[in-house]
Amino acid sequence: MKREYSIAGMSILLALLPIGSVVYMRGLCYSTHSSSIVCMGVVILFAGLYAACFVRTDRFRFALPDLFVGIVAIVAAGCYLKYPGLLSLGSLCLPVLYVSIRRTGKIYPFLLLYGVAITLVLLSLYGYLQYFRLLPSHSSYFPVTGPYHNPAVYAGVMTILLSVLMPYLGVVSFRRRQRKGVVRGIIAAVLLAVPVLLLTEARAAWVALGVSVAYTFFCAYRHMCASFFRKYRRAILCAAPVILLSGGLVCYQFKPHSADGRLLIWKVSLRMIKEKPLTGFGINGFPTNYIFYQARYLATEGTEYERYLAGDTHLAFNEPVRIMVEYGVGGILFYLLFVGWVLTFPAKRNVVSHTARTVLLTMLVWGLFAYPFRVFPVMAFSTVALACLANQCKPFRVFHSSFSRAFAAFLFLGSALLGCLGASTMQAYYRLQALARQPAADVRELDTLRPLMKGEPAYGYICCLLPDRQKQDSLLKERLDAYIHMLPSPAAFVWKGDVHRRLKEYEEAEAAYKKASEMVPALQAARGRLAFLYHDLGREEEALRLAEELLTEKVKVYGFDTHALRLKLKKTFEGKLNNCFTKKSNAYEKK
Repeated sequence: MKREYSIAGMSILLALLPIGSVVYMRGLCYSTHSSSIVCMGVVILFAGLYAACFVRTDRFRFALPDLFVGIVAIVAAGCYLKYPGLLSLGSLCLPVLYVSIRRTGKIYPFLLLYGVAITLVLLSLYGYLQYFRLLPSHSSYFPVTGPYHNPAVYAGVMTILLSVLMPYLGVVSFRRRQRKGVVRGIIAAVLLAVPVLLLTEARAAWVALGVSVAYTFFCAYRHMCASFFRKYRRAILCAAPVILLSGGLVCYQFKPHSADGRLLIWKVSLRMIKEKPLTGFGINGFPTNYIFYQARYLATEGTEYERYLAGDTHLAFNEPVRIMVEYGVGGILFYLLFVGWVLTFPAKRNVVSHTARTVLLTMLVWGLFAYPFRVFPVMAFSTVALACLANQCKPFRVFHSSFSRAFAAFLFLGSALLGCLGASTMQAYYRLQALARQPAADVRELDTLRPLMKGEPAYGYICCLLPDRQKQDSLLKERLDAYIHMLPSPAAFVWKGDVHRRLKEYEEAEAAYKKASEMVPALQAARGRLAFLYHDLGREEEALRLAEELLTEKVKVYGFDTHALRLKLKKTFEGKLNNCFTKKSNAYEKK
């Protein structure tokens, strides 16, 4: 195939990649999380097969980014082997995407630009329809989430897409070469997306977009910015800290509890880092250990305000912190080396390299306050940007035809193998969903899905749900221990306490309820069950103390569960509670 045709084919596939992030597939566990992985993964595997079969090249130019991607691919393979699941399988597909673009050597940016603009328009329309309640939101807490489960993910994806379009508007030479209709279309897509981005109330995405716009302006008007800085250096150096502090204060005051919650997470994470600074806690070490350290911190050092703020989280909301917790000093040095390379390496000054660097910078800034490595569309777009940037680099070494043919064969086999794994995983997903709908399903059949789904939270949950429905408490206890080992949470410990209580293992039930309460002190469900347990055991004084505490304290979200718990407490302890406490509780409910 002629080189121009092979480049065009790869560019078309890459243009379809962002559109896959909008698709919502019903029938999957956690469809808002899984749909984009499935759709984008299919496009990536087609790109890998296409690059192996139809792209002809007699050399491969090895550059520093290839080393970065090789190390990340090894880590991704280890993650999949330890915790197989859809996200870890999708992460394994990203090196295939990177190698496909590197093997092609070049893409036509305008085709990718059209795909990004169309995706941004679709996502924006999705948000507007949700805001006006013409489409349902995927969260009971937020009105605008797009096709995802959370507005932060929605805003992060839109910010990355906007960072692709911004440089094209900033580069004057590109605007002059394109038809007016193309430029106006890009401007319309940007203007359509910005109000939706504001509706998400995602401050991390706002900050990342602000950095993206500032960097684009600086690169487009580099000489003018340099002369302006030389002329007004003192004024800029004095005003910049004031502007940055004012902006940070505004973002903090917009959602102070959310900001303080992140500070609490980082404070607890620092204690985890101090315990294992060199080696870290290993793959997936943050979500499997953080909640225990939070419980320990709140029990010994936490303030009342921190106990009120603490939530059930498995995210660090800061990628450098998470990397340091999981991989220690080696991991953070690798991350900093990558950041330094993105910011400083010399590349050709053209719109492709400028756009790719802007996308990576936006992802890194968003990662200071969010979790881009848990959002597959963001990882996929960043991989495309990194591959395009690598194509602009000066190579360390050039490998010729024999290596290139062997590499093509390896790419073909890798894509085919990942495709087979993906098909098997999808079958396992649908089988898991079918078993979840059958109350009398054979619990042992779930064990056949374990090799492909051991790392999926949905799998661990359903492995506990089926024996719970069938009242197989002994089996449920074992499955809950495995589930807690993979993804510990207060809800899982409350569930475990309920099982121990049914089995009349009251000491174990009390310990489980207490552990859940220590993890998230503001969680009333655990203390409510503990109060009823004490009541059944005749420990009336302790039960009354807990009941009075639950009926009078301030709660974060007063929902149906809280209301039902308070009604049950009043009914159970009717006539035994202090009148003053009951009056306070009634007054609080009226508010």
